[in-house]
Amino acid sequence: MFAGILSFQQSISAWGDPDKILSALAPYSLDKPRDIWSTARQMLLQVSTRTGSTTAEIYQHLESGIAVAFWGRLDNRPDLIAQLDAAHKASDDELIALAWLKWGELCPEKLIGDFAFAVASPKNGTVFLARDVMGVKPLHYRIDEHGVFFANSAAAFKPLKLGMLTPSQEWMAKYLLEIPNSHTETAFLEIQKLPGAHSLLIHADGRMNILRYHRFLDDAPVERTRDPRHLEAYRAIWQESVSCRIPASGMIGTENSGGLDSGSITAELARQLGAGRQRLYSMGYCFAPLEPEYILSVAMHCRLMNNFICSGYDEAAWQKLMPLELNISGYPQEHSDGTSYSLFYEECKRQGIGSLYSGFGGDEVATNFAGSLRMELFDRRDFSNLWRILPGNPLAKAGRFAKSIYRGAQRHSVQSPAIRELEKNWRYHLADPEMVEKYNLKEQYFSLTRSAQQFRRVNDFAFYQINHANVPARFESCTLSAAAYGVEYLWPFWDQRLVQQWLSTPSIWKVGVDGIGRNLHRQAVAGVCPGKVTWKLDKDVGFEALDDEYDKRSNRVLFEELLSVCENMPAELDGVVDKSKALSIAKQGLLEDWRGAIFVVIVEAYVQRLQALTAWLQTHRHA
Repeated sequence: MFAGILSFQQSISAWGDPDKILSALAPYSLDKPRDIWSTARQMLLQVSTRTGSTTAEIYQHLESGIAVAFWGRLDNRPDLIAQLDAAHKASDDELIALAWLKWGELCPEKLIGDFAFAVASPKNGTVFLARDVMGVKPLHYRIDEHGVFFANSAAAFKPLKLGMLTPSQEWMAKYLLEIPNSHTETAFLEIQKLPGAHSLLIHADGRMNILRYHRFLDDAPVERTRDPRHLEAYRAIWQESVSCRIPASGMIGTENSGGLDSGSITAELARQLGAGRQRLYSMGYCFAPLEPEYILSVAMHCRLMNNFICSGYDEAAWQKLMPLELNISGYPQEHSDGTSYSLFYEECKRQGIGSLYSGFGGDEVATNFAGSLRMELFDRRDFSNLWRILPGNPLAKAGRFAKSIYRGAQRHSVQSPAIRELEKNWRYHLADPEMVEKYNLKEQYFSLTRSAQQFRRVNDFAFYQINHANVPARFESCTLSAAAYGVEYLWPFWDQRLVQQWLSTPSIWKVGVDGIGRNLHRQAVAGVCPGKVTWKLDKDVGFEALDDEYDKRSNRVLFEELLSVCENMPAELDGVVDKSKALSIAKQGLLEDWRGAIFVVIVEAYVQRLQALTAWLQTHRHA
């Protein structure tokens, strides 16, 4: 991980103690190697977190004088080595330096991988920042009259002597409502995030050039038959997206929920490792009734010797996660998976696992159910394929065909069940009404979930998913949380080559005969992933039984916690939280013994987020 400074006027020493900045940047890696490089107006600081680059040493190119701070992994090293005429053993940060010297601001578009980096040029006083296409590695920055400070985590900004940090009321309201803020905003008004697929060149006089260097192409050809070459192309890149992330040595962790996404990653890892699969360690949460059989079907099919299954929570352990989260990220994490997977990170640390694979990203692109294909085929007047993808016997097909024609002719979007669920949930929200109106939060809240049926093309829905702020929010939260344990999180489904290949594949491949969704990926992993998982038609593993269990559970403790958090709410939340409504819900819930899964999902989320905001504001106040 790294941080850095470009000072416009003051000396570097005026910004603060470099050791304190490094300690705030990586508070749980204090025993790791670290390095500092500086000139009169520039500074780079780097610490090894055992993720990505194994060294903390900042790379310096002797001839040009430039210095490179790098966090991540490059996946197209052979191509870069050839194009840059570099040594075969050149480090990733050396390749970054050579790429900058050859291509300048265009260099990030030549790179494939998960990365964030900074290039400091002493000769002209510039600093160049870049972040990978998907935004896996976070990169924050602050610019004002003093200069620019940048770091992988907002926590590194706390020790700075120049300028105050102001909590954002809009961010707090969105956080409370679980609305991913944006690709650029943070919990502090003064700190911005560099979006994925963007670079930022900062000149010595304060001028800035921000550039989006990559956009996915919507270039899938229109075809009426399934040409096998598309499947083979997808399968080849899928296998590469898994293999390029396999570390040369050491234990490897893989999440295994028993679903298609994590199951196919686990199975492909086992296939590629072969006799070396003893390096593979499978991890899964197991709460719903049907999860065990699917998790074990993957483990047994792959002959995995190492399996870690968690089927319960330690409440005392969860209470310790909030201070850790604030120390790691600098403010409450926007996505709950960052800390909710801490049991996996702890197991990785115990087992000496430095890399952890995740199935996140499949639902968004490669394994989404492509529910809008019916509309797409209607608009193309491809009625023969429309008939083929409809499930059921001839009579049922005829009914569905007629319905598809009617809906297609109506030219309107349907309302998804998820939207209807949001409507029920909205009545319990705890945001202040004036804040809701000021920042148009209701519209943003209802835009959170859109179904495939609301789009007329398969790729349109995928682009909506790709560009959703929830994606980098999860990356940032999980990447920073895992790094605190010395773990590099890996997401093969978000390999930019795989995403582009799926987008470039004709839509007819994405739904199979009789309407089976996720068809392209199912076909690509058939025979490697167990058939029980590969061809499971839905994602249900007994969630209804899980809801029934919640319905029977008393929520008294939950409403007591809501009452307590209202009574101890910091003044900074005045005007953000509708305190009177929160108190009313708490008191009524205690009086009437409200039960039901809806309260576990909604009220528990509000309680946790109010507790997080309270802890953060109290910590910030005394910083």
